[in-house]
Amino acid sequence: MSSDSRDRRVDDYLRGLPGAMPPADLGERILARHASRRRLRRLLPLAAAATLLAGFLAWRAQTPAAPPVLVVDPPAALLDLRSVDRRLQAAYLAGAGETELDRLWNAREQAVAELRGGGHGSGRRQVRL
Repeated sequence: MSSDSRDRRVDDYLRGLPGAMPPADLGERILARHASRRRLRRLLPLAAAATLLAGFLAWRAQTPAAPPVLVVDPPAALLDLRSVDRRLQAAYLAGAGETELDRLWNAREQAVAELRGGGHGSGRRQVRL
C-alpha cells in the first residue's frame, strides 16, 4: 500500500465522519456575528448615555413641591410696631414737626417694649418652614 492511497483513504474516512467538516457558511456566520457584536459595543454606551440624559432632564423638569406653610398668629405688638413704623416714615416724608416725631418715637418704643414683654393678639400670617 502506497502512502498516497493511505492518505486518500484517511481523508475519505475523515470526510465521512458526521460533522467532521464544518459547514461552508460557517466563516460567514462567524464574521457576521462579530460584526453585530461590534455594532452592539458601539451602540450600548450611546444608549446608556441617552437614558441617563433623559432621566436627568426629566428630573430637572419636575416642579418642586411647595414648602409646607405654618399659619401663625403674630403678636398684636408686632402689628402695632409695623403701623407705628409706617406712620413714622410718612411723618418724615411729610416733614412733620419735632413734637409729632417725638410722639411717634414714644409710640414705637412702647410697641417694642410690649413686643419684648410677649403680648399676643389676633391676626394671622404665614411662615415658611
